[in-house]
Amino acid sequence: MPGRDEKHSMLDDASIEGWIKDHDPDGATKLYTCWSRGDFTGARARYIAEYLNRKNAEAAAIAHFASAQRDERATVAAEKSASWAGWALAISLAALALSAVALIK
Repeated sequence: MPGRDEKHSMLDDASIEGWIKDHDPDGATKLYTCWSRGDFTGARARYIAEYLNRKNAEAAAIAHFASAQRDERATVAAEKSASWAGWALAISLAALALSAVALIK
């Protein structure tokens, strides 16, 4: 039973990360599953919950930062595209005006 594993105290980050490494592949998922099933109790369960919340918060912050970077790049690209579209419109109108002048003469 994972909660009775004497190799890892599960009361500090290094111990939890060691448990995750020992249970790879998908050690983090297995940890969450064991914790949610109630395999860990007492102080171990509380510390694991805090650890998982911290890691989820870190992952969410990283994902939010990456999303913000993508949004910024998309905004810059849209601004450049709008600028080029403006120039294309100006050139098209100038060409239309020149062709209208040529037809009138």
